[in-house]
Amino acid sequence: MAKCLPVLCIAILAPSISKARVVKSFGLKAGAVVAEQSWDYFAGPLSGFDPGYSNRWGFDIGSYVEWFNVPYLSLLTEVHYVQKGMSYKVVEVTYNQPTGTGRYITFRPRVDYVSVPVLVKIQLRVSRFEPYFLLGPRFDFLVNRNDEATGLVYDDFNESDIGGTFGVGFELLRLLPVGLLTEFRFSPSFNRSFRGEFLEVKNKSFELLLGVKL
Repeated sequence: MAKCLPVLCIAILAPSISKARVVKSFGLKAGAVVAEQSWDYFAGPLSGFDPGYSNRWGFDIGSYVEWFNVPYLSLLTEVHYVQKGMSYKVVEVTYNQPTGTGRYITFRPRVDYVSVPVLVKIQLRVSRFEPYFLLGPRFDFLVNRNDEATGLVYDDFNESDIGGTFGVGFELLRLLPVGLLTEFRFSPSFNRSFRGEFLEVKNKSFELLLGVKL
């Protein structure tokens, strides 16, 4: 987390030290992430095998700057710290019960990224609400992983990831000292996080974010 704090601070403070009219707004966003990983065994003895990995919950925290105060359209540049990965269960075994005790152990390997989306925002105004749509490219940089994200695959994960972000949201028009907003996003990766002789892995995530417009 400490690795991305300087970047987040710059993104937050830059608009406050600039009076250029090109900056429409800036603020903070945070929320929950439901992350998935597709493990595709495309060749070899496990070809077509589905390991049945499940979703992993994590968090997303970031800041944004909104550019160009023109009707219906604007541009968002954002910096987020986001947790991705997956989860899976294995049957617990002991020396006395090598076939399993009937209990399951859950593992949740996690990979953390500094994520930089550049998004077109299309917004409308309906009464006191402003619904909007988001879409654009996203650039992710691997910065951390937990102890369960080790081994032959995770140790060779790519240091960067390229994908897209697509979302919908709405903003409550400013009635308080700050504006309030909420967003739902889908963030697939376009390239592989890992590619081996028999296996390739891709990230995918869904985010539910709450934000303040400063």
